[in-house]
Amino acid sequence: MNGKIKKKNKVIENLGPVENLESYVKADWWKEIFNAYYLKTDGDVVEDMTTTKKEVEIFLDILKPKKENAILDLCCGQGRHTL
Repeated sequence: MNGKIKKKNKVIENLGPVENLESYVKADWWKEIFNAYYLKTDGDVVEDMTTTKKEVEIFLDILKPKKENAILDLCCGQGRHTL
């Protein structure tokens, strides 16, 4: 639904940022996303240490962090890059 938000069986046109995002997202959204289907569709990436290592090398090359820097992993997967 490009440019539209569905709320309580109504479609609302969205012309910019949502004023109150929490009203559109369930509190336990993550229970439905990181389920068996997630592992089936993303399992090849989650289990591939070679791909993960290459991606981390790219991130480090771009970010060039110092040893004293911290990196925050904002729950957008299994945490494989952090691990």
